[in-house]
Amino acid sequence: MSVKELKEVISSAGLSMAGCVEKSDLRAKATEALNVLDIKSRLDNSNQNNKKEMNTSSKPTNSTQIQTTDLHLGYDCKVLSKSEEARPCDGLVIILHGFGATNSDFVPLVETALQNKDVFGRSDRNVKFILPQAQKGGMFGMPQWWHIDVMKWLTSASQGQHSTIVREEPPGLRDCRAKLLNCIEQACELFEVPLSKVLLCGFSQGAMTAMDLAIHAIESKLLKNGVDSIKDTIAGVCMFSGAPIVIDQWAEVLKKLAEHDQISQDQYKLNVLVTHGHADPVLPFIVSTWTKELLEKSDYVELAYETHSEGHTIGPDSVVKVAFNFWVKHLFNN
Repeated sequence: MSVKELKEVISSAGLSMAGCVEKSDLRAKATEALNVLDIKSRLDNSNQNNKKEMNTSSKPTNSTQIQTTDLHLGYDCKVLSKSEEARPCDGLVIILHGFGATNSDFVPLVETALQNKDVFGRSDRNVKFILPQAQKGGMFGMPQWWHIDVMKWLTSASQGQHSTIVREEPPGLRDCRAKLLNCIEQACELFEVPLSKVLLCGFSQGAMTAMDLAIHAIESKLLKNGVDSIKDTIAGVCMFSGAPIVIDQWAEVLKKLAEHDQISQDQYKLNVLVTHGHADPVLPFIVSTWTKELLEKSDYVELAYETHSEGHTIGPDSVVKVAFNFWVKHLFNN
C-alpha cells in the first residue's frame, strides 16, 4: 500500500498518526486500524442482527396499547407500560443496551412482554420497563456505559487469556455504577416500588453492567444494613451475551455475604439468568462459563444458565421465553 492509502486506512478507523515517522510506522498503525475496523464491523452486524431478531421473535398475543414516556433519571430513559393501566406499579424491569446500541433496540421485546398475557399482558400485572440510554464516547464514539477495550476482550477471549481482563476495573465503571444506582433509586421513588421488585437486564456490555450493579447493591444495602434491608435488594439479574468484570470485587462481596452472621441462604438469594450463544463472534461463548463458574460457587446465588446456537444476540424464541418466565417468576413469586 502507498503512504496515502495507509493514511486513509488509519483515518477511517479514527486513529491518530502521531509518532508515525517512517512508512513502517504507518504500516503498523494501519494493521491496528484494520483490526479496529473489523471489530467495528462485527459490532455493527451484531447490533443489526439483534434488532432484527427482537423485531421478529415472540409476536404479541393481543392488541394491548403501549404507552412510551421519556424521562431523565440521570440518563435519558424510555419508560414503557400498558397505557390503560391505572393500578399501582407492581415492579420495574430495567434493561441496559449493549455497546454501540441504543435503548430503542429493546422496545419490540418489551412491547411483546407487555402484550403477552402469559407474561405481563394480564390485567392484574402492572410492570413498567425502563430503558436508559448510555452516552457516546471512546474510540468509536459509540454509546457505552463505561470505557470497554473491545479489541483487548476479543484477543483475551480467543487466546484463553482472561485472568487479567476480568480483574481490571475499566475506566468509568465506578462512576457509571453510582449513576445507574441513583437512576434506579429515582425510578423506585417515582413509581413507589421497592428494590426487591426491580429486575436488572442487559445485553453484552449492558449485561456486565447489570450484574455489577446487582452485586454492589448487595454491598451497599444488604451488607451495610443487615437482614432488615432484604427489601432493598435487587430481585434478579438477566444477562444476555455478557461476561464477568472486576471478579475479585464480585467474589469479595459474595464472600462477605456468606460470612454475614445475620443473613441465611433461606432469607436471601440473588436470582440470576445467564444466556449465551455458542457462535458469538464478539464475546466468545467461553466468557459465559467464567460468569457461571464464579456465581456457582456462592450459596447465595440461584443461577439459571441457558445456551443457544446463535451469535451475539439475545437468542431464539426459546431463550426469550426463558427470560420472560424468569421475569414473571421473580417479580410475582410464581
